[in-house]
Amino acid sequence: MRAPTFGLFWSCLGFLHGVQCGLGDNHVHSSFIYRRLRNHERREIQREILSILGLPHRPRPFSPGKQASSAPLFMLDLYNAMTTDEENAILGKTLSGKARKTASGVPHGYSSAPQQPYRAAPLTSQSPPLATAQDTNFLNDADMVMSFVNLVERDKDFSHHRRHYREFRFDLTQIPEGEAVTAAEFRIYKDQSHGRYENITLKVTIYQVIKEYPNRDAETFLLDSKRIRATDGGWLVFDITATSNHWVLNPQQNMGLQLCVETTDGRSINMKSAGIIGRNGPQSKQPFLVAFFKASEVLLRSVRATGSKRKSHNRNKSRTQQKSSPALKSGDQNTSEQRQACKKHELYVSFRDLGWQDWIIAPEGYAAFYCDGECSFPLNAHMNATNHAIVQTLVHLMFPDNVPKPCCAPTKLNAISVLYFDDSSNVILKKYRNMVVSSGNSTGLADRASRMGNVSTAVKHCLSYETFLRDYPWFPRLLWEEKCSELPKLPLCVKIVEVGPRDGLQNEKEIVPTEVKIQLIDMLSQTGLPVIEATSFVSSKWVAQMADHTAVLRGIKRSPDVRYPVLTPNIQGFQAAVAAGATEVAVFGSASETFSRKNINCSIEESLQRFEQVISAAKQEGIPVRGLFSWLFSVPAQVAKQLFELGCYEVSLGDTIGVGTAGSMAEMLSDVLTEVPVSVLAVHCHDTYGQALPNILIALQMGVSVVDSSVAGLGGCPYAKGASGNVSTEDVLYMLHGLGIETGVDLLKVMEAGEFICRALNRTTNSKVSQATKNIQPSHSK
Repeated sequence: MRAPTFGLFWSCLGFLHGVQCGLGDNHVHSSFIYRRLRNHERREIQREILSILGLPHRPRPFSPGKQASSAPLFMLDLYNAMTTDEENAILGKTLSGKARKTASGVPHGYSSAPQQPYRAAPLTSQSPPLATAQDTNFLNDADMVMSFVNLVERDKDFSHHRRHYREFRFDLTQIPEGEAVTAAEFRIYKDQSHGRYENITLKVTIYQVIKEYPNRDAETFLLDSKRIRATDGGWLVFDITATSNHWVLNPQQNMGLQLCVETTDGRSINMKSAGIIGRNGPQSKQPFLVAFFKASEVLLRSVRATGSKRKSHNRNKSRTQQKSSPALKSGDQNTSEQRQACKKHELYVSFRDLGWQDWIIAPEGYAAFYCDGECSFPLNAHMNATNHAIVQTLVHLMFPDNVPKPCCAPTKLNAISVLYFDDSSNVILKKYRNMVVSSGNSTGLADRASRMGNVSTAVKHCLSYETFLRDYPWFPRLLWEEKCSELPKLPLCVKIVEVGPRDGLQNEKEIVPTEVKIQLIDMLSQTGLPVIEATSFVSSKWVAQMADHTAVLRGIKRSPDVRYPVLTPNIQGFQAAVAAGATEVAVFGSASETFSRKNINCSIEESLQRFEQVISAAKQEGIPVRGLFSWLFSVPAQVAKQLFELGCYEVSLGDTIGVGTAGSMAEMLSDVLTEVPVSVLAVHCHDTYGQALPNILIALQMGVSVVDSSVAGLGGCPYAKGASGNVSTEDVLYMLHGLGIETGVDLLKVMEAGEFICRALNRTTNSKVSQATKNIQPSHSK
């Protein structure tokens, strides 16, 4: 999850400091000054933390939280697996080794050893949970995990032929907007079967219900089947990723699953005799569905956007309280001259103290820490000050009324995982990044940056530049106050989709060596970019540059935080991509008949038929599909709608010859937004007439929060004479960061990747930012 959670938490932190760490746990942290929170303080903190968690209100599950049912127990296993790495990263030797969990690592009231631990295998038994690489990959790639209970309360009457079938239904309508299913599993428990079936092999088959009829059996579609011995016992796990994605996109078509057990000669047998545990079995062995999700675009919380004025007022109010609160007198009474130097301090957030123990399963709280202290001249080496902060200190001494002192702020933040019930009593496990301070230093941008977005990335921009001259463009942010964040309707975050390795290189006349392509993608993978379009599985007859697609895809070092879609123009390309290890694909078309025939050698209608084949096959494989099409001189709304309805999780609107203007962009988006939600839209702009950045800004103001761009501005349209390349990633990042918009991407590292590929191609970069900074001669400090 890439939302700027810590920025909001930082604003809340000033309030917490004003009440002397009122969320401290007196039983665990004797060093904390502790008092009971007043009602208005509790409400304010609850409201802010709920906003950080992305929840519009406090969940109120139907049933008490601590029940030993199978879904919560499984989710608790996942939570323990996920938090092991987080605790190693966060706690280390801090807090004097004091633990916040019981010795088993599980909150009070839960069993750390359920009767049948879970393991993602065809049939699991008494093995540790998450024992296979597949489950670990699912968990590492997910932002959120949800479990769903079976809603069927009584067995349905089937025909004589299906008399032993059983039905299962799950409600997937409560999934947060913008989350895409990356994996989904149906889990059902099988006890060991003895007696008449003891020495036989059983076939367990799962079907998706396609259509129901009033007087006959439903039409079904075979999803998966497993052969097991009757004497085996444990959890059966069926992959239903494609089906779950289909249900999320088409909830009216969610008619559930059907399961049957047969002998090897095709004879259907009773579920109970086969050892299959149904709804009447023990709670710890109830069937359930578990789905893994990843944000398909940057999530913008409307509750936070609409409450910006309230938060600004509360921040001012909290600062006033901080200055006058008598609670401060019981703590640090030092004046600003006597204050300690900038360093990390203890802060513990207790969910129990907030009264949330009935819906938050784990943890009971977490050590957030915060950075505080004086950044006075001179900034000593142990304060780990940035070059920018050092320069700002000097300027502050000369102009104290215009330029503030540097601020003490985090430089590294870690994640936490939270396991909780929603209003429907579904169990949710969600990662929240940038929630825990790992280290801090003195920086000149932190105070404003914390109000504009993610503190860690804002600080990273400071650390990226070697000299004051390269820091200088950011100085106006210190004087603008919050003017940038007041521009109308700008998103807090933007996702960058890097298309350089595919779209940027595909039309190069000279064949780029495979190892160069691989190194470029590997360098881009280290920049913080969330999506990198890696290659194209198109026929080498049409695009010779992409003939090495399989070698490239198999040769790159994949980062778990990066997605690597590949272009697949037809079903043959899709099959080749899957065989090469692709986990996400993209389709490309046009809303213009002429452009479609020139670019992909078919009509719009024919292209949509090809895409339908690809998307249908991708659903079966559980592979997400991204759509991209050119819109200029056409009416794109219907094409965008068709791609969305076919199942593309994201639709990118491309001005692929770079002649669009801010006016045509606004007109086009207004048209498309009547048919497609803005949350699934992206823009793809070329810069032939120098209009790409204004066009992107218009798109951002209209709600779009995903932008395609190409490192060094690589690329161009071979069918439009004189059309220059894609807008450069460097220039887009420079604009977004200047507006205080979070991207999570390190601009300097992107510039380094751009310099690398330009050297390899023996050409000058198209990035204006890179061209400008080449004229700045850095003076390296010792």
